Amino acid sequence: MGPAPAGADITPLPWGLFLSLLAAFFVGLAGWHGGKLVFEHQIGLMLSSDD
Repeated sequence: MGPAPAGADITPLPWGLFLSLLAAFFVGLAGWHGGKLVFEHQIGLMLSSDD
């Protein structure tokens, strides 16, 4: 990859930081809801009647 064209804005701030934080928020939100499905609603668990 060569040098950036003349006049190109190559700084990732502030949009790069904002999008990274937004993505991290949504990953955390998905993990939170996935945990709720498993632990509260027992989705995806195989429960046997032998217990």
